[in-house]
Amino acid sequence: MKRESRVLFPRLIRTDPRRKFRTEKHHEYLARSSQFASAQVRSLLNRWFSHLPENVRKDIKGRFWSKDIGNQPSAFFELYLHELLIRLEYSVTPYPGVSEGHPDFLVQSEAGNEFYVEAIDPICEPRNKRQAEYRRNVVLDEIDKLESPDFFLDIHSQGRISSPYPVEELKRELRRLRNWIKALNYDEIITQRNQGKRPQSFIISLNELTLYIEPLPKIRFRGKPGIQTLGCFSFGEAESDDNFLLGAILTKAKKYKKLAKPYIIAVNYLGWPLDRELVLDTFLGRKESRLPQNLSPDEEPMIVRPHPGIWRPDRYTRVSGVLLGVSIEPSKIADQGLQLFLNPFAKYPYTGPLTELPQGVVQRDRMNAMDWTSGNHPRSIFDLPKGWPLRRARKRKRK
Repeated sequence: MKRESRVLFPRLIRTDPRRKFRTEKHHEYLARSSQFASAQVRSLLNRWFSHLPENVRKDIKGRFWSKDIGNQPSAFFELYLHELLIRLEYSVTPYPGVSEGHPDFLVQSEAGNEFYVEAIDPICEPRNKRQAEYRRNVVLDEIDKLESPDFFLDIHSQGRISSPYPVEELKRELRRLRNWIKALNYDEIITQRNQGKRPQSFIISLNELTLYIEPLPKIRFRGKPGIQTLGCFSFGEAESDDNFLLGAILTKAKKYKKLAKPYIIAVNYLGWPLDRELVLDTFLGRKESRLPQNLSPDEEPMIVRPHPGIWRPDRYTRVSGVLLGVSIEPSKIADQGLQLFLNPFAKYPYTGPLTELPQGVVQRDRMNAMDWTSGNHPRSIFDLPKGWPLRRARKRKRK
């Protein structure tokens, strides 16, 4: 076998130190970056990739380098899960054949206990919203490339670019912005800010997107090369109320109905935000506040969950548990955790080392609450220090 077939990233001399652009995929950035931290990530992923069975490397590598927006995250998450499981001393068989298809992994312990793992890496936003976000990021990347030695540009956005726009329109707006930056007076802006006044904003309108741009003086970094142009960025678009996490888990819960072994669904949730309330809505059902008929001044509204979640005695009992991570990416392996949620009504309950992870525990006789238990962070399983990938330590100058 050729040596290059055993690695995700070829061993090259890289000379590009620039940070990651918003429209750049993680693997594209890692492939070009000469940053020390990027080299650490490449080395780790190459090592993990070499641990995969030979017959699945081609599939993982093909999806990892695919131009499809969803393939790279799913391939990386499967690589992540495979490494996690073998470090827990499981024997892992990728893509085993069953009557209903091919789950991602058949996992076996030394004692012979087996279970299935099916990974899902949902892009937790509708396609049209992802496209609008990509178009907005194209604009932000182009602004970030503008020369602005004296000012950062703080941007607040409203709306979205819901359909393609002419390239010339963006070029025209960038020319206007470039001329505005050149005309800014550094001392005047400093004086205005010291007096508590906000400088006049520059406004860009593209389709239904409006950007309000304010200059922020680069006091410490003024005139220094290689300093980014964009400062703070915020958006005023309301988030969707749809529970994409629930929809993603239900898709996999309905896929396999005849598995006669424990079945774990692993999710890398890429949406934002994922707060505890959304997790409770997913597993226990959506919360509602109800007022008693004769509410006295001392009484509070009742909290009920009339709409069932995933954990219920009459459906989805073949799902033994859900392994949930949030925005696990190659550079965030040591930061982002995993949490295990076991089904109290599982037909085939799971027991094993995964229970050493933090858990959200639900009791069958108390379905309106969840107990949260601490556990081992995955970085301890991967033998990675907190804060990995570490920056190269600076050499101290001799006095």
